[in-house]
Amino acid sequence: MLSLHGVAQTTESTALSAIWKSPSVSATHGYRDIMLHINTLLSIMQMCRSQNMNIVLFSQEEIGSPLKIDDKRAKHIIEILKFKEDDIFFAGVINKGTGKAKIDKINKNFLYFTFEYDGKPIEKNRISLLTAITRPIEAKKILKNCTTIGVSAFYLSIFDKSEKSYFESSLWKNSNYKEYLIEGSCQACACDIPDVFLFSSLDESLKNLPENSIRAALDNYEAEKSLAALEYTEKIASADGSCCKKSPPLPEIILAVAGERGFSNRERVLLKNHGFKLYSLGKRVLKTETAAIAGLAVILSNNKLS
Repeated sequence: MLSLHGVAQTTESTALSAIWKSPSVSATHGYRDIMLHINTLLSIMQMCRSQNMNIVLFSQEEIGSPLKIDDKRAKHIIEILKFKEDDIFFAGVINKGTGKAKIDKINKNFLYFTFEYDGKPIEKNRISLLTAITRPIEAKKILKNCTTIGVSAFYLSIFDKSEKSYFESSLWKNSNYKEYLIEGSCQACACDIPDVFLFSSLDESLKNLPENSIRAALDNYEAEKSLAALEYTEKIASADGSCCKKSPPLPEIILAVAGERGFSNRERVLLKNHGFKLYSLGKRVLKTETAAIAGLAVILSNNKLS
């Protein structure tokens, strides 16, 4: 299977080098020409990134039925992978399992395929993300990239300092967000997509967290220690803030990350009352998407969660 991630990186690098060395740039023909070349580069980079599909995912209902030829997955298989009849590609059924698919026939209307599971169990990381509903362009990045890293669930809500209108975005209507979860799983060459739970406030989301879990919140102002110090052998916190005895293996870690304006003082108290400890990723102020990805990476690198 060709790794399209590597192809995208190579193509972007080649495009940048070619544009930078082009006569119209090196001769400094002016701002307008340079901006034209930059826009060209950005278009190429966007095209490359859209090709990052390291596995082709299907719903259970799609197995046994052909793909329409204008389906983006069929286009990817034919135009990007350059696969033909009798070729085999990595595939998976969402939240069921992975395997291989064989192309049986391609005509002007459909791509016919047969799929066979590889028998490998789905391994989900026992970690979830609790965070604010942010502006849609950032929320899409959080959904996609955190799915790629591997979270089992998102608990999303409007925080005290959040922009309330973000909750009304079409992204959260009719499960439109699912395409970004699927994109994230395709990048990870995985078939599991996380659950998404939406709430009107942090208070409501805290009431719906798994009962037995380790709870960590990122905070620049009242952090007790570095997130790297979090260990999977710490005591399990219950919803009322009390702790149970140590009992490995522990079921799940919940990482809480504030929205773009941070936690309110009320929310810090609320988190502590629900068993959260405050941790830091350093002194620098990070965007929500950066903090979430960095925090998840730190926890996953230090703990065996799958």
